[in-house]
Amino acid sequence: MNAVVPGGHRLRGTMAGRHTAVVLVGVVAVAVAAIAVAALLDRQRYVLLLPMATWRARAVLVAAAPGLLGLAWWLLARTRRAAMAAAVTTVLAQAVACFGGYWLLAWSALIEEIPSEGPETIAVSPAGDFELVRTVYRGGLGEGSYEVVRVRSRDAVASRESAAAVVRCRTSYYETPDLVTWHVVTARDVAFVDETTVDVSHTDQLVRFDPDTLRVDGAVQLPVCPTERRRPTAGG
Repeated sequence: MNAVVPGGHRLRGTMAGRHTAVVLVGVVAVAVAAIAVAALLDRQRYVLLLPMATWRARAVLVAAAPGLLGLAWWLLARTRRAAMAAAVTTVLAQAVACFGGYWLLAWSALIEEIPSEGPETIAVSPAGDFELVRTVYRGGLGEGSYEVVRVRSRDAVASRESAAAVVRCRTSYYETPDLVTWHVVTARDVAFVDETTVDVSHTDQLVRFDPDTLRVDGAVQLPVCPTERRRPTAGG
């Protein structure tokens, strides 16, 4: 039950082991703090925190934390009995955590948008304070994929993203033996009229948003994205 480092020296119960344990506990503490802050600030939709404000991120934390904390406990154990207790408890806790993490991932797939492509910047406002970002998401069973265009502020680490979409549309992916066809939103389909107004081509609508809250007024929902793309079927 003694971990050995190169050179044949025991790691468990040593100063190096204690330092390693502190690092492991610190990693878990930082991860918990980051996810907690992301959850608290989720309504503000800071871009930097968006990946951590998801059930998927929480599932990863739930699944990984017991193993890391258990390893730290084992490294701090001074006796063989304490090390054995740490190992057995960690294995049991990890099994429960993996089961819980699996169900959290399943819950995430049911209630959260799962990006499969993007985000990609496709337009920037005249003064450069805002941008439009395009993201492709996988739909539910039988729904296919869809694209969402949202507004983002351009404030470095303080950048935020609108909760509502400026444009939402289906990619309408279709494959034949010789050709793959799908639809996307491009820079030709959306453009800033001014700092807070977006013109959506192929419609008569102007979409406006509040520069402080990024609240979108008059979002456009299209049955199919405007621009068609084609490519030969792989192997065709």
